[in-house]
Amino acid sequence: LDATSFPSYLTIWISKDEVNQAIFVQLSTAGMHFRKTLEILKNTNKDKFVSAFIENSPKQNYIVEYSSPNIAKPFHVGHLRSTLLGRLVEVSSLTRFYNFAFRFLVNLLKSAGHDVISVNYLGDWGTQFGMIASGLRKIGKSSTAFSLADYANAYVTANHDSLSDSEITEFARHFVTALESGESEETALWRSICSASMAELKQTYSTLNVHFDIWQRESQFFQNAKELIHTLTKNGLVTVNREGLRGIVSTGNFIPLCKSDNTTLYLTRDLAAAIFRFQQYQPDCIYYVVDSGQHQHFENLKLVLSSAGYPSFAERIQHVKFGRILNTSTRQGKGVKADELLRQGQLKAKTVLENASTTKVPPFEYENVCQQLVLTALIVNDFKLRRIIDYKFCWDSVLNVKGATGYSLQATHARLSSLVDDGQNGPLDVDCDLQSLHESEAKCLAEILAPEFLAQSLRRCLDEFEPYPLVHYLFRLCKSANVAHKRLHVANAPADVARARLLLFKTAQLTLHYCLHILGIQPLNKV
Repeated sequence: LDATSFPSYLTIWISKDEVNQAIFVQLSTAGMHFRKTLEILKNTNKDKFVSAFIENSPKQNYIVEYSSPNIAKPFHVGHLRSTLLGRLVEVSSLTRFYNFAFRFLVNLLKSAGHDVISVNYLGDWGTQFGMIASGLRKIGKSSTAFSLADYANAYVTANHDSLSDSEITEFARHFVTALESGESEETALWRSICSASMAELKQTYSTLNVHFDIWQRESQFFQNAKELIHTLTKNGLVTVNREGLRGIVSTGNFIPLCKSDNTTLYLTRDLAAAIFRFQQYQPDCIYYVVDSGQHQHFENLKLVLSSAGYPSFAERIQHVKFGRILNTSTRQGKGVKADELLRQGQLKAKTVLENASTTKVPPFEYENVCQQLVLTALIVNDFKLRRIIDYKFCWDSVLNVKGATGYSLQATHARLSSLVDDGQNGPLDVDCDLQSLHESEAKCLAEILAPEFLAQSLRRCLDEFEPYPLVHYLFRLCKSANVAHKRLHVANAPADVARARLLLFKTAQLTLHYCLHILGIQPLNKV
C-alpha cells in the first residue's frame, strides 16, 4: 500500500486486528465529511436541526411541564434551573437553573420532529396563602398598600413564627378551607396576591426570553380534585388514617389525598391536572422537569392514577429530575432572587466587555449583549454537568473569559462569524478543492465537524434528556476552531487555500450557531 497515492487531506490509520491478525486500512475522508455537514446545514433550520442529523423516530405528541413557580414568592434561582431544563415544584431550597433551561427539552424534541406543548403550571393554591394572610395581619397594612415584597415578607414571617405558635398554622388551614368554600374576603385577598405575582412573573419571563404554549394554575383543578376524591370514595378506594387524612393505600403505603376538613392537597390537584391533559391533548408522554427532591411525589402520582383506573396515563408520565444549587431556603427568607442574580451578572458582564481589549461591541449595545452573555453563562454553566448533580454557583467562574464557559462559546461564534462574513474574502465556494487542508489543525477540526460525530452527541441528548453531551461537543469544537483560526489564515492565503479554509470555518460557525439555538442560547456576532 502506497500512502502517497491518497489525497493529502485524507487521514490514514493502520490497525492490527486481534482476531485474525489481518492488516486493514481505515480511511477517514475528513474533507468529504465536513462538506457533507455543510450540505446538511444549508438545507435545514433550527426547527429541524436535530432530525437532519439523526434518524427520525416515529412522530410523537409530548407535553413538557417546566418552570412552574409558586405564586406570591419571588422567582428564585431555583426556578431558573427548571425554566432552563423544565420546571420546579418546591421553592424551599434552590434547585439548579434548569427552570429556564429545560426549555432545552422542548427545543430538542421539536427539532427532532415531534409535536410539543410547553406548560407553565403555577402554584396558586394551598396553605401558603393562609401563611401569607397570617403574616399580613402582623404587618398591619391596608390591602391597597400590599406589594409583592409584602406578600413574600409575610410568608417568611408566618413560617418563622409558626415554629413557636401553632395558632398560625391553624389560621392558615382555616384560610384555605374558606378559600375552597368560595368565601369573599379570602377570595379577594387571593386574587390580589395572584395579580401582583403574575405581573412580576411575566416581566421575569420576558427578561429570560421564555415563552409557554399554555399557562395553567392549580386553582383551575381543585374542583376536579374534589370530584376525583368523591369518585374514589364511592368506589371504596379511600380510607382514613389516624390523623384524619383521607387517601388510598397502594403497595402497602398510605397516600393522602385530602385533609380532614376536605380541602385538597397538591398531589390531588396534580392528579386532576394530569387527567385533564391526557384527555384534552392525548399526549404520548408528559414530561415533568422537576428537581430530584420531588421523586416520591411523582411515584405517588403514578400509583394513584393506576389505582383510580388510569394505568395507561401512569405509564406515560416521566419525571425528568435535576439537582440543586446548594443554597438557602425561601422559608427562612434567604433565597437568592432571580432578578438580583441577573443584575449581578449584567454588572459582571459589562466589566468583562469594558476590560476586553479586543471587544467589538459599541457601548450603546452593551446592555443587550451583556444580557445575552449572562443567559449564555447561566445555561452553559448548568448544562455542562449531568442534570442530577448539585453544585455551587459563582459569577467569577461562570463569566470567566477563558476555559469551558458560555463566554468562550459566544466569543468563538463571534470570531467565526466575523471571518466568514467579511466581504473581502468573497463568496463561499462549496465545491472548492479541499486538498489544501493538509495541516493537522485543519484535519482535527474537519473530523470534529463530521456529521456522525455531531449526530452521536445529539442522539445521547435525546436518549438521556441530558444537554451536557452537546455542550461538551461544542467545547471541543470551539477549542479546535480557535486553534485552527490562529494557524490557518484566510487573508493573504493563495486563492484555493483561502476558499478551502473559509469553507471549513463556515461549517464550524453554522454548526455552533444551530447547536446554541438548541440549548436555548441566542448566538452573538459581536463580543
